[in-house]
Amino acid sequence: FSKNLEINGVGFKAIMKGNVLDMDLGYSHPIEYPIPEGIQVTVADNVKIKVEGVDKQLVGEVAAKIKRFYPVEPYKGKGVRIIGEYVRRKEGKTSKMSLENWQQVINVNLTGSFLCGREFFAKLIEQEKPGVCINISSLSRSGNMGQSNYTATKAGVAEMTVTWAKELSRHGIRVGAIAPGYINTEMVAAIREDVKQKIIDQVPLKRLGNPSEISHTAIYILENDYFTGRVIDCDGGLRI
Repeated sequence: FSKNLEINGVGFKAIMKGNVLDMDLGYSHPIEYPIPEGIQVTVADNVKIKVEGVDKQLVGEVAAKIKRFYPVEPYKGKGVRIIGEYVRRKEGKTSKMSLENWQQVINVNLTGSFLCGREFFAKLIEQEKPGVCINISSLSRSGNMGQSNYTATKAGVAEMTVTWAKELSRHGIRVGAIAPGYINTEMVAAIREDVKQKIIDQVPLKRLGNPSEISHTAIYILENDYFTGRVIDCDGGLRI
């Protein structure tokens, strides 16, 4: 298992010194992080950090720890981020969301879902086999400040689910979607504790969701032959 991180900031850099990750992140002193046993860390171009190991949870914890040394700033994007995760950016009063920022999220969340679904359905129809497709939308599909691009993609995934269900039912293919709220994943674990607590306080069940609860929802969709064209919210009641 592996996680890739990237450092962004003028003068920011990292190198490995034996089994210690040495990072210059704009503080008065460098940060020295001893790598735990069972984890291998490599650095490329002084800004790309790769965390590897056989323990998936430990890999995630180490990556999250490295990220917490300088979480990405919401305005300038400066800091340490895990590649592939969505970073909520706050645009300044006089700035605009760049087309690049918009398109990056569209490409991964919406276009990526479309391409995967297209190939999956084509193969099922070619083989004349029934099947089930489960898309992952989000609580944010109903709108969330500062997330125009992310919200648009997750709303698109939800509506694409309904459309595909109508189009593909004649082939014996069902399509559903899950819209998770805040789930206790590696990405959420990296959120500052005070911010995380504010999120939990808004959830009626007063806790984060567990990944197993999302997989349980997926099993329900798979096993219920009369389910198609719908999105299941699994958010602890946050949208109440």
